[in-house]
Amino acid sequence: MVGNFYGLDSDASVEEAVKQEAEAVLREGKPRLKDTALFLPLVIRNSSIGIACFLKEAGAPAFCQKDFELANNLTCEVAGL
Repeated sequence: MVGNFYGLDSDASVEEAVKQEAEAVLREGKPRLKDTALFLPLVIRNSSIGIACFLKEAGAPAFCQKDFELANNLTCEVAGL
């Protein structure tokens, strides 16, 4: 099971919360950083073509700005920018 995502303890609840966040990022084209979850859109020519989702286990330190920057650089490379 992924960490205590949004205070949710069951796998089904966590899975649904992650799915909702991922869909929102894909739709909006804007990244989200939420403690132990990081969602980044894969954008080509102003269109989101997918997302990258990074999750940490319960008890792991939250993502920081450096983590966000590294993940953002990675997603830009993956999207072909």
